[in-house]
Amino acid sequence: MLEEPDTAGDLPCLAHLVCPACRAVITEGHRPSCHLEWLGDD
Repeated sequence: MLEEPDTAGDLPCLAHLVCPACRAVITEGHRPSCHLEWLGDD
C-alpha cells in the first residue's frame, strides 16, 4: 500500500489567481480566446 507523502503544511489557496472563464493563471496571462481578458474583469 502506498503511503501519503509528508507535507510541510497546508497548501496556499491559489483559486483567486485562476480565471473562471479560461482556467489560466491570471498572473501569467489569459488564454487568447478568453473574453474576460478583453473586459479586464480579473
